[in-house]
Amino acid sequence: MTTTYASGTSTIAGTLRVGTTDQTATCWVIAEGGTLRVDGAIARYGSGGGATRKEGDGTLELNTGTSKVNALIINGGTVRAINGCGGVDAIPLTLTKGTYDMNGNSIKTLSLSGTTQSRVVNNEATDVVLTCEFQGNQTIGTYLSGNFRVNYTHNGTSRVLTLTNPTNDYTGSTTIKDGNTLVLQADSPLGAPGCLGLSASAVIMGEQSGNGGGSSAQKTSVLSDGPYIVGQSFDLGTHKPFKQLGATAGQVGTSTFSGNIRVGAGSAYNGDNPHLYIVAGADAVVNFTGNITNTLGKIGTSGAVRNGKVFMLGEGVARLSGDNTYKGGTIVSNGTLIAASPTALSTAGATVARGVLGGTATVLGAVSVESGAALTGGEVDGAGTLTLNSGLTLDSGSKLLIQVEGASADCVLVAGGTLAVTSPVTVDVDILADPTLSKYPILDWSGSASGAPALTDFEVGAGAEDYMLKIEGSALYLRPRKSAGTVIILE
Repeated sequence: MTTTYASGTSTIAGTLRVGTTDQTATCWVIAEGGTLRVDGAIARYGSGGGATRKEGDGTLELNTGTSKVNALIINGGTVRAINGCGGVDAIPLTLTKGTYDMNGNSIKTLSLSGTTQSRVVNNEATDVVLTCEFQGNQTIGTYLSGNFRVNYTHNGTSRVLTLTNPTNDYTGSTTIKDGNTLVLQADSPLGAPGCLGLSASAVIMGEQSGNGGGSSAQKTSVLSDGPYIVGQSFDLGTHKPFKQLGATAGQVGTSTFSGNIRVGAGSAYNGDNPHLYIVAGADAVVNFTGNITNTLGKIGTSGAVRNGKVFMLGEGVARLSGDNTYKGGTIVSNGTLIAASPTALSTAGATVARGVLGGTATVLGAVSVESGAALTGGEVDGAGTLTLNSGLTLDSGSKLLIQVEGASADCVLVAGGTLAVTSPVTVDVDILADPTLSKYPILDWSGSASGAPALTDFEVGAGAEDYMLKIEGSALYLRPRKSAGTVIILE
């Protein structure tokens, strides 16, 4: 059934049934200047398809508290909610072009799909919520604008929701239900239009008021999928699903999360502390320049600071440069984690189980490097010194990764605590620029309270065939061997 309205305002007051056996949808074509107002209920007839499609540049006003149609499709003009659900209560909303006007009403849909030529708006002062309970994975290009909050939820099954519109300027906060992943394919700067809108409020990831419920098999994630800026802060809820920030497996280039991250936001928590999991694809670098903190939560009637950890996952690189105060410590399980500020790893120390820990910072807590994992100074593709104030443990099978760059080389300085080495520890070498010195200190324990490894505790590995190791005083040195056409004076 197709009904055309050319001009003026028409009203349907009774119940409108759509979707008989022979008619699977109804279509209203409302020309520019025309308005159709539906004051009665829209009901599906029997088991018909029941989709409602809006065409033309005019306006369809839905003053209906109950909608029984299967979907609302907007292909031009405006559909405006007058009271209550506005025709999309628990059904999919699709916009190819045109506008859905919330008009001061909170709206719940079963999906939200559309192009950049379409809009969902609320220009009223009322604080309302757009809740999208997705039934499947979805790409969302629709422009979201005005005074409302967005709640990305699902029907019990985890979803991947890809946000592509860089002009969203809705002013309310964003909430992500546990189990959903938001993939950002555009910038989302703080205080400017972007994927996550204009709000200065933190993005809420997962349940905030429960006592550790949910499933640890789920993941609640916000991942960049390109070299984008994410300026929002994040509050990570207390339920069990992993809370992940970082980059997708397919990202190439550098993305930055510049907001603060609160681990364990919520009023109560009993059980394992919630943690932050950082992920990065093999070709991705993710910078975290904000502060990572734990929140003050209640256990019974007393307050307790949550001891959430930070985990590094994935095969790429993450760089921490904030004034971080999380209490649970740092676990590197894969990839490369760079400590780029004095409190990048907070004060609780770090365990490198797999992957690499490096940086040019002063690490306040003790560091332990397990078999198969590695430690380095400096940045990726840049030599430097990593200072450890509370000791270092190098397990058998661990590695030191040393970059040589002309007159510089990576060095790990143990400035306090104990140095404990279990042989063999392998030294791998990467030449960034031809060496110009006769020797390079690569492990210096002159400031440690105890620990004096022997030269036999170390062995040369990949890239180190033209180098030899030597201990002088309280340092392990890397020395180039003689090569044809080169004279190196061994002091």
